[in-house]
Amino acid sequence: MSRILFITPKQPSTNPRLRKAADALSEAGHTVHVLYAFNADWAAKADEDILQEANWTYELIGGTPHKKKWPYHISRIKRKIDAWRGHIEGAYCRSLQAYIRKGISWKPDLVIGHNPGAISPTLDIAKKLNIPSIFDAEDFYRGETNSSAIQAEITQLEDRWLDKFSHVTAAAPLIAKQYSSLYPNQVFSTINNAFPSQQISQPSPINGSLKVIWFSQVIGTDRGLVEFIKGLLQAPEIDILLTLIGSETDEFKSFIESQPQPRRLKIRVMQPLPESELFKILKDHQIGLAIEPGFSKNNEIARSNKLFSYLVAGCHIIATRTPAQIDFEREYEPSLTFIDLKNPSSIKSALSHLVTNKEHLWEGRLKNWKQGQAKVNWETESKKLIDLIDQTMKIKQVE
Repeated sequence: MSRILFITPKQPSTNPRLRKAADALSEAGHTVHVLYAFNADWAAKADEDILQEANWTYELIGGTPHKKKWPYHISRIKRKIDAWRGHIEGAYCRSLQAYIRKGISWKPDLVIGHNPGAISPTLDIAKKLNIPSIFDAEDFYRGETNSSAIQAEITQLEDRWLDKFSHVTAAAPLIAKQYSSLYPNQVFSTINNAFPSQQISQPSPINGSLKVIWFSQVIGTDRGLVEFIKGLLQAPEIDILLTLIGSETDEFKSFIESQPQPRRLKIRVMQPLPESELFKILKDHQIGLAIEPGFSKNNEIARSNKLFSYLVAGCHIIATRTPAQIDFEREYEPSLTFIDLKNPSSIKSALSHLVTNKEHLWEGRLKNWKQGQAKVNWETESKKLIDLIDQTMKIKQVE
């Protein structure tokens, strides 16, 4: 078995895809170590719970505002200097040199990078140790924003380094296709951002209000929620509980406060939850929202982890017609209803149909849950990752 090092400039609780990969490779018999960095106070408590249960080792790089304060503040200053002088690798990875030193000292056989900030240290470690390297493209990073400056920086990072990895994995087929068109000499494969099915028992019928749910790290006005809620307000005759899980922005709070409050509509906001708690909440809802507004290239072609979560939890899906979600519906044929965020009446129509066809809604939930149990889950996707690691290591041994 191999020693596998993961590099991420994020926190474990904000990167479930990395955690799932680390868990899968550890369970397959590999020795796994994760180097990560502090980003946000709200994720620190969740990190503690996750790391206590992890079957891989880990190390925090660059300190925090509360522990190892001196390295934290020094690394922030260095990062600002790197940004000012145009050193993009340092600007996107606080404590860049510390990552490289720690990574080399651990002596891995393979190193895997997550998020753009990990590109440079991952390749530096691989080059110095003469080992294979993999980069995981969870998103089409240069297309995440409409900021021309950020696009240019990430494009420069990707153009400079992506071809140098032994392999690149992508979290959606259209992301892999997009990158392949840019880097035809690199090999890309898709490992879907699915979730484990084993923790989810069969859902139960739900009586009373129509229960609808949406989740993310941040609840903002650019997530399709504003348009969806405006559609809900056109259906005052339907009893609806809308649960939103995430950290609210001030703009979203102001929007909610400015809206009328129909007697039959209740909006419940909850803070971000650990994965195990999230799935317990999902199971208590009939409908999950995957209402990507297509505000960027990445938002159009990325398969949201919501899609896979709702299948595993047994929720009917209400989705927008982004290329990625049309592709997902075509591949898996789940119980799913498409809506148009620009047309509030389509939202009212979809909800009216579901609430008046409760048996059809229940059958759709069971269909999705069975799909999640059978194949649309992390157990299936993780096998692809394990096979890729095995193949990569065999190629290295032959060399």
